[in-house]
Amino acid sequence: MFNTFFSRLEEEFKKTLIHFETTIQTLRTGRAHISVLDNILVNSYDNMVPLDQVGSLSAPDAQTIAISVWDKSMIAPIMNAIRESDLGLNPTNDSTLIRIPMPRPTEERRLELTKTLDKYAEESRISLRHTRQNFINELKRLEKDKEISEDDRKVSEKEIQSLLEKHSSLIEEKSKEKKTDIMQV
Repeated sequence: MFNTFFSRLEEEFKKTLIHFETTIQTLRTGRAHISVLDNILVNSYDNMVPLDQVGSLSAPDAQTIAISVWDKSMIAPIMNAIRESDLGLNPTNDSTLIRIPMPRPTEERRLELTKTLDKYAEESRISLRHTRQNFINELKRLEKDKEISEDDRKVSEKEIQSLLEKHSSLIEEKSKEKKTDIMQV
């Protein structure tokens, strides 16, 4: 019983960690990475679709993202979607390829990005604590229903806490790495 309980807990904690990692990838550091375009939707024949469904994305060098468009009629809508996004990017095109130069963020912008990163990290830690509380409540219910003993509950709560601390430190570690990446000139 406890094996499935702790594997479910571990899975929930991992989901939070993966969500955090995915979220912080969209923070621009000045280096080209196609994940910064993940949230951009393009109007393709009256449907809003993700950018990667209208062309192939690549980062040919550290300062440029390139989009090889499959349908030339989509160049203008793609460029408009990128310009209208809150990313502050200015794409150019040469009739088949859209190039997006990645400007270096200013010191003020880098500080702003670190604050956003801190906010994402705190939201993830809060999510971990909510998950911990849900599983502790489940343990209390099991104890109340006489399915586990009080000692089992207490030991399990300590293990839950240690798993929480492990995942919180992973979030902190990823956050520090990203902060270093952002602040690098």
